[in-house]
Amino acid sequence: MRSRGRASATAITLVSLVGLWVLLTLPVPLETVHPPAGWALAGSDPVAGAFHLHTKRSDGYADPDQVAEAASRAGLQFVILTDHGDATRAPDAPRYHSGVLILDAVEISTSGGHYIAVGLPQAPYPLGGSAVSVVEDVRRLGGFGIIAHPTSPKEGLAWLDTTLDADGIEWLNGDSEWRDESAARLVMAAGHYLFRSRETLASLLDRPTEALAAWDRATARRSVVGLAGHDAHAPAGYETLFGTFTLRVELEHSLTGDPTQDANSLVAALRSGRVYTAIDAFAAPPRLRFEGRIGGKTIPMGERVVFPNGLELRASAVAPAGSRLVLMANGNSVSTVNDSELRYTVPSRTAAYRVEVQIPSAPGTPAIPWIVSNPIYVGPAVPPDRINPLPPINVLPLAGKNDRSLWAVEHDVNSTATVTENADRVTLTYDLATTRSNQFAAAVRSIPLGLLNEYDGIAFNIKVNRPARVFFQIRSGTVAGLPRWQKSFYAAATSRRIAIAFVDLKRVHASYPTTVDLARSDALLLVVDLTHASPGDAATVVIETPQLERWR
Repeated sequence: MRSRGRASATAITLVSLVGLWVLLTLPVPLETVHPPAGWALAGSDPVAGAFHLHTKRSDGYADPDQVAEAASRAGLQFVILTDHGDATRAPDAPRYHSGVLILDAVEISTSGGHYIAVGLPQAPYPLGGSAVSVVEDVRRLGGFGIIAHPTSPKEGLAWLDTTLDADGIEWLNGDSEWRDESAARLVMAAGHYLFRSRETLASLLDRPTEALAAWDRATARRSVVGLAGHDAHAPAGYETLFGTFTLRVELEHSLTGDPTQDANSLVAALRSGRVYTAIDAFAAPPRLRFEGRIGGKTIPMGERVVFPNGLELRASAVAPAGSRLVLMANGNSVSTVNDSELRYTVPSRTAAYRVEVQIPSAPGTPAIPWIVSNPIYVGPAVPPDRINPLPPINVLPLAGKNDRSLWAVEHDVNSTATVTENADRVTLTYDLATTRSNQFAAAVRSIPLGLLNEYDGIAFNIKVNRPARVFFQIRSGTVAGLPRWQKSFYAAATSRRIAIAFVDLKRVHASYPTTVDLARSDALLLVVDLTHASPGDAATVVIETPQLERWR
């Protein structure tokens, strides 16, 4: 009995010590900050909201109304839902629930990472495949595209090419932030969560150095909006996540209560970069002013000043004692004040200027900023690098009366397809099977071995009786499954000229050689498959004047 009593006493002592340790190591409680007398924002207060949220429609734990109710309890005014999909589902119309504006967006998986499209209408075909094709499609269809979790430590989630012409990027992603923590740190956080839930989640945040660097590199060349995404699936509770950090969007006009009008206003402000991020679990409410002044004109976040002579940048914040305002130019600090206001006269050089508010109690090594603004851009944007084929110095037609036998058709056993030739025109007609079974249809042109080495690319005119995205492929061997390299392009009812450089082709599968093997390739293909089509799709593709071209 004595030994049992001693064991019980020891257990009680250990539990007490653990409990005391948890209480002594709790994260710093949220600090309430108050503006000094006379401090006021220009215009109306920014609206607070959450971005990158998943519901039961994909891999979340609540329905849209429950998400909005949690946002309302957290004091938010909007949420942007981003369930996984290929954009063929028509987005729900904007609406209010529990006083919260609900916007329906989509997170699209690509071979190079995930891409979020806001303000995108229903796509005419599945969006997916290569990252560059999704970026192109989202912009062409009118959406605002954001790179999701660009530096995620989880394989398959990180964005592989931040040089692509995306509209925005997540500089902070909630899902990525906990994945690099040790098991011991997560266990400690589990104990802290019972007492200070929001502060505990915020304590897992570090400065996302790589993501910020990717954003700064992009903004040095062109306008790119930086956003913080919760990536919420809600095992920790949506309301708690919403209390951790928020987007603060500066609207031209206050919310009216009309969901369509307010959604348009919100998306326009996001596109323009009139938004900053605040880690609310550190200190609240966050207040930031960041603007430029030149010749009596006010320059808001997100705008570009091409001729900056006389431009003064001004930033001010209501922040905890000991905070610093840091002005960054292309990711490098150019001015720091231990005060609530910063002023900086811009030199005549191209740069993207953004503000960070850094507070003494912020966690992380290095510490995460409390507030991060979007940039004000100075100088002209740098045009994107693109390979524009020169006028050809040599061509080889791929269709004509003497070559009809060299075009053929391939398709899966459950679909039907035909290919016909008429002078310099090749027509592919296909009808994909209605039951999903890796359907495809292709027009195939045989090529003598070694011929492609003499040319730089292929060009043709193309039109389709319904919008489609088609693959051009080069195959090494005429048997399906042998190495292939490809690039996709958009086609519609209006004929357009397509020119594809062989150096731009990417391997179809990771097991294939990285660079196209022109010497051993003997087939060119125009392919429609379930990457950009759906079971049961049918269409007619007309290819005119296809020819190999040498440009140099």
